[in-house]
Amino acid sequence: MTRPSDHVDTYFAPAGRADASVLMGQIGTCMSSPMTQVVLESLGGHVVVLNQQRQILAASVSLLDALRARRPGEVLGRRWGEVMECVHSKEGPDGCGTSRACSCCGAALGILEAQKEHAPVETECRMAMKRDGAWQACEFQVRASPLELVCGELLVVVFQDISDKKRRELLESAFVHDLANSVMALTGWSKVLSEEVDDAKVARRIVDISSHLSDVVQTQRTLLLAETGSLKVHDCEIEVAKFLASLADSLRAHPASNGRIVEIDKAGRKSGVVKTDPALLFRVVQNMGVNALEAVAPGEAVRLGFEAKNGHPVFSVHNPGVIPDDVSWQIFHRSFSTKSKAGRGIGTHAMKILGENYLGGKVGFRSTTDSGTVFFIELPV
Repeated sequence: MTRPSDHVDTYFAPAGRADASVLMGQIGTCMSSPMTQVVLESLGGHVVVLNQQRQILAASVSLLDALRARRPGEVLGRRWGEVMECVHSKEGPDGCGTSRACSCCGAALGILEAQKEHAPVETECRMAMKRDGAWQACEFQVRASPLELVCGELLVVVFQDISDKKRRELLESAFVHDLANSVMALTGWSKVLSEEVDDAKVARRIVDISSHLSDVVQTQRTLLLAETGSLKVHDCEIEVAKFLASLADSLRAHPASNGRIVEIDKAGRKSGVVKTDPALLFRVVQNMGVNALEAVAPGEAVRLGFEAKNGHPVFSVHNPGVIPDDVSWQIFHRSFSTKSKAGRGIGTHAMKILGENYLGGKVGFRSTTDSGTVFFIELPV
């Protein structure tokens, strides 16, 4: 028997949970089964046993330790995304698995396929979490396998945390990608310089490329420190108009700006003072700007903006494009990108981790057909 939550249809996986008495019987059977105990103790990673409603009936010690759970009861009866505090777990009508975003979740897809095919399924899962007030990103290798007990067919799911591996691959890929492009450009312009065509023009280009290369190195260093919790914040007062003017200049010099227009709205050109870490804020809004430039066609404009919203300073970047739903649900996940180039998928994650975990702000976006797309960071008062 299942009990629908508030009688609202799901947006993806089936809604409904086992009745309390049925759930307790399943948990009892699972916990007393020697087979279950062997599975929990012998498999590496975070191991859970799920019923047909995707509720946890048993969990490995490693998962309880990772969650700092004092007793198994804090985990049992809940779903994977709920115990991990996935940012989408409260968006659906019946919790984990039932939101629109869950249709893009590797864990949800793998679990449903294993239940349907009655066979083991392997997949990968990207997860964005808000734990202890901080934005976190994790990647898991997921294996879901059927398990037959007297209470029916269950599912053993093993989550291997591959976050460190993915983080390293992503940072290395991004760095090597940008480094190769910059070195290629430097080599080309150096050859032009050797021909003594227009020394001043070539020198400016070499300076721009060198500055971009230096910025790439510093960006990777900043994100690595942020990921490991070692980044220091240095607040000071900044003038909004000067900050946005400097940001606009950096975006116009970026390779992604070729043929695109970068402008500052009227409010952003007015004087105003904000207290924050200027270097970190610059990286957050710069990432927004680069993403916007890559999303528009030549001749279209990207607009930098500023406003005070209920006393909160808000910096924003607007472009006329629209983000599809299936992309918007994954936009801040680490390593997610709509582009196939190497080293992509790091910018939006950097916005979140720097803007929220270190600047204490709120990073988000709005995207509609009528108004286009606006990424923003709302800072504390």
